[in-house]
Amino acid sequence: MRNRKMIFYLTMAAMGTAMLLPGNYAAAKEVDEKAGEEIIVQSLIGAKQIAGLTISGKVAEVRVYASGQNDVKKIGITVKLQKNENGKWKDVQSWEKATEALSLNFAKTYSLSSKGNYRVQATVTYYQKDNSKEIKTVTSSTKTYF
Repeated sequence: MRNRKMIFYLTMAAMGTAMLLPGNYAAAKEVDEKAGEEIIVQSLIGAKQIAGLTISGKVAEVRVYASGQNDVKKIGITVKLQKNENGKWKDVQSWEKATEALSLNFAKTYSLSSKGNYRVQATVTYYQKDNSKEIKTVTSSTKTYF
């Protein structure tokens, strides 16, 4: 599990760095169902946002990565672990993190108390040097705790 985390972060850092190079503008959405991650690539301020969820036993591993373009002075995230209850997504746990770097990594484990379907929703706020901001939301695929 630890090696998997390291590979995830190294891959995301390399991809994030490549997105910051001039001329690398893209607009695409990829979903990696196996890893349970939704990846959104933007051409504006926020270069990339990734939300992932893995459930092993009763432990949920929450992962979020965000990177911005050169005009970003700060990145802030609000991460929510959510459970589907009667067709509606309810917040189980939430976290916040911020950095003044061009990329942000977030990882937490959480002990699940009840079985069901879970997902991660991350709201990423990119603060620009001119004091404007851009907000992006990314959601992982649904995972089940049996």
